[in-house]
Amino acid sequence: MMLIKNFQANTIKAALDMVRAEFGREAVVLKTDVVRDGGIKMFCVTAARDQAGDKPIQVATAAHAGENGASPRPALPSNQSVIEPGATVDRIGTSRHELESAILDVVLPELFKGTSRDIFLRLRTHDVTSELAREICRRWQAQEKSSVESLKSILAAIAPLTREWPESGSNIVFIGPCGSGKSTLLAKIATQLVFQEREKVELTTLDNFRPGAEQEISSLNEIVEMVGEAREDFRKRSPKYMLIDTPGIVTGDTEALAELREQLADIKQRFIVAALPLTSNWRQLERFLTFSQSLEIDAVVFTQLDASDSCGAILNYAAAEYPPVWGIADSRQPTDALRDFNINTEFEKLIGEIDD
Repeated sequence: MMLIKNFQANTIKAALDMVRAEFGREAVVLKTDVVRDGGIKMFCVTAARDQAGDKPIQVATAAHAGENGASPRPALPSNQSVIEPGATVDRIGTSRHELESAILDVVLPELFKGTSRDIFLRLRTHDVTSELAREICRRWQAQEKSSVESLKSILAAIAPLTREWPESGSNIVFIGPCGSGKSTLLAKIATQLVFQEREKVELTTLDNFRPGAEQEISSLNEIVEMVGEAREDFRKRSPKYMLIDTPGIVTGDTEALAELREQLADIKQRFIVAALPLTSNWRQLERFLTFSQSLEIDAVVFTQLDASDSCGAILNYAAAEYPPVWGIADSRQPTDALRDFNINTEFEKLIGEIDD
């Protein structure tokens, strides 16, 4: 029988020490992850061990409870599970990429020394991938003088490219996972255009599923129209943009995605913006981006930064080949405009204090 258990600690080394103490040399690290425990980010190491200590990892001989007269399987703690007969490591959801990341998390902290090692672990704690954290530390060590400013310059070089506003007359379509804040983002953009840039806009929604979605857009349209009635120059203008809300996308719901893709195909001169919430971990955001790539996203906006204690996902995004970033939403207040990502602003949240 193969036992699988999660070990959590505030550093990867401490988690691995827990694995060694309980599972010994027979332990096999399946994957590592960064999780939240009471709002605090922790390292989680998933390890496996054969209870008999001499069976190969890909095979387990425990019988299903009640099958063929076998005794029921004893209950396991909630953080343990059993690999079913004939199961392999791949069948329990461990991909090659995850195993490679796990190996990097185990090996790299031992290779980096002093401050470099500390920086690597802090980046990993804040959801920066193992590969990117390694590259950042490698560049930092190669500097003639490794300092806080040199680290900031390395991170600034990785920071995402920004996208300018689309052409006048575009239909700006807001998509995103459920709860990503895309409706709030639409309101934020409308507020910025109407009240700060004194531009005329129209708003509509394709969301016929979420209760109150149509009423929200209708109310916001009424506010925009009131502003137009109060300004004579507005009445003479054509709307600069049409802002379009959409239903939330659930990763894996191919039927809903196909329906949305069909709706978007009828919208001419469209500019598709994806709202990506920083309260989701990078793995979830990556899965969403892969799933929704057929929608041909033009730019992304990172939302809910005010509710997150990290912006590591922004660096992961920037280091990959994804559409440019349109802006960062510091808060969910519609009166706050978008801004560009600035590593000087986010450095303390991402790294904290380091010895110069």
